Amino acid sequence: MFYFMPKMDISGHKFGLLTAIKIDDQRMSPHTYWICQCDCGNTCSVYLGNLRRGHTSSCGCVTKKLLSSSRMIHGHNIKHRVSSEYSTWVSMKSRCNNPNSTSYKLYGEKGVSVCKQWNDSFQCFFNDMGPKPTKNHSIDRYPDKNGNYEPGNCRWATDKEQNRNRSNTKWITYNNKQILIPDLAVLLNTTSSVIRNRIRRGQNIEQIIEYLDQITLP
Repeated sequence: MFYFMPKMDISGHKFGLLTAIKIDDQRMSPHTYWICQCDCGNTCSVYLGNLRRGHTSSCGCVTKKLLSSSRMIHGHNIKHRVSSEYSTWVSMKSRCNNPNSTSYKLYGEKGVSVCKQWNDSFQCFFNDMGPKPTKNHSIDRYPDKNGNYEPGNCRWATDKEQNRNRSNTKWITYNNKQILIPDLAVLLNTTSSVIRNRIRRGQNIEQIIEYLDQITLP
């Protein structure tokens, strides 16, 4: 037995390319679905939660258009499946350009943008970035983690490299250079936990090195 909650009226509201028309009363579901008119002319039934969160913003015509256009890009549409590089390009533009994207507030809303040549052309993006070394690589803004998506500030990175490049990653100064604690631990022949423990005790890098020298004396 279904228990229906009071339904909010969103008729006439716009969600991406979709305009809500009326509740889909043919759906026997505890969730609310709306009949929507897409800008392309099609109608579709969409779960209200997906509309409000920006998860659904068209009848599917956008995806079909991307698949169609990718057929002209050699090697990046095989049996109607776009390549990983092409999907990365689409996602990158969406989180920077589309206010309905769930990631927009972390990118576009904060001023992160895609350079014009990449935004306008997948081929330019692919020519600059090249193929992913492995399927586990993803695009990473580097060396400026707060910069834009553009040539010279992007790389294909592993999860480990991505984690090291996050804004909350701990950097310290060693020999007048910024270095990550794991890399410093390798240089000093110790572990990251030892360095972090000494930092928590209020020691600077010189004191840490002095401590390490003492514990390695014969």
